[in-house]
Amino acid sequence: MRPATLFSDTHPMTGLLRPALIGGVLGLALGAAALFVVPQQFEASGAIKLGQVEDKPIEPSAASLQRLRSRALQERVTEKLGIGAGEARLFRETLWATAPRGAESLLEVRLRAYDRDTARALFNEVAAALSLAHSEIAAKEVSRRAAALDQARRELRAVDAARAELERSVGNIGRLKPSEQFAETIAYTRVLADRDQQRVELQKRIDRLEEGLASSRTFPTAPVEAPSVTERAVFPKPSAFLAAGLTIGVAVGVAVAGLRRRLFR
Repeated sequence: MRPATLFSDTHPMTGLLRPALIGGVLGLALGAAALFVVPQQFEASGAIKLGQVEDKPIEPSAASLQRLRSRALQERVTEKLGIGAGEARLFRETLWATAPRGAESLLEVRLRAYDRDTARALFNEVAAALSLAHSEIAAKEVSRRAAALDQARRELRAVDAARAELERSVGNIGRLKPSEQFAETIAYTRVLADRDQQRVELQKRIDRLEEGLASSRTFPTAPVEAPSVTERAVFPKPSAFLAAGLTIGVAVGVAVAGLRRRLFR
């Protein structure tokens, strides 16, 4: 009498192996079918540099992160692009941002959409919305510093004009009596020195204000570079779906076989 093999009807594991194989095949088929049904998702990612005014951040990174996560900003972005409700929900659910340790003036942002172009547009619009909010915060301080710079320049022009007028009038000293020339020369020298000192102080103030408003120290919030968008969909992943289908199929097949044994024992 031949011993029972694994695939013979008399082997004790046959009752579980066949349903497991059938379930696995069906699970693989369902996993493959799901890949064609589930919409693909593409991810855009990049860094946004936070704006500053004279080396001071317009807004702390923690506040900027909270702003990005706010429903108001997210709705402004989706309404601006006119995307549908489903894609808007995907955007809100997958929007992720953080401030890297040691680089708190930068925000790393990731988000997903159903196509590459929309993912790229969403990232750019998020950066634009954050930049607009920051420019509104910084506008008052930038305007104040720009007004101070204009005032200092006007004062410098006035001092230069007064000094030029003083230099033109110095010729009149020679027409005075010798006894009066000395006193006038001393007075002229003092006034000229005062004008020169005023000019030095004003020029320092102008240089300081111009340096503070220079693009290296005062600039708006903007992306560091164009966002990176995945060439292939990040979801669904074929390997994960097929593995899940196989696992679920085998589990269901074994469970059904076990249930049948109990019912028809």
